[in-house]
Amino acid sequence: MNDKSRSSSRFRTPLESALQDYERQTGIVLVNHPLAKQLVDCHSVKSVVAVLRERAPVAFDGDGGRIVKVLERVVSVLHGLSDSVVLDELPLCVIRR
Repeated sequence: MNDKSRSSSRFRTPLESALQDYERQTGIVLVNHPLAKQLVDCHSVKSVVAVLRERAPVAFDGDGGRIVKVLERVVSVLHGLSDSVVLDELPLCVIRR
């Protein structure tokens, strides 16, 4: 097994398990969630943050931009991971395509 396959396997199991647990507890399939469908067309950190701001404008009001800065950092890390081979094979990547 090569390094990429090992890395993919190491991440696949916990993420698939988390998705299944979430679905079992909430009855919501995340890849079918309306927000996930909106995020499909987001190909940059700024576009993801714009969608999130649109969905929860009150959460972004009056904080002096702190929440946006933190959110941009988190989305930036996740966006970088979404481009990696490790996450390319995961079911969650249906959201990206």
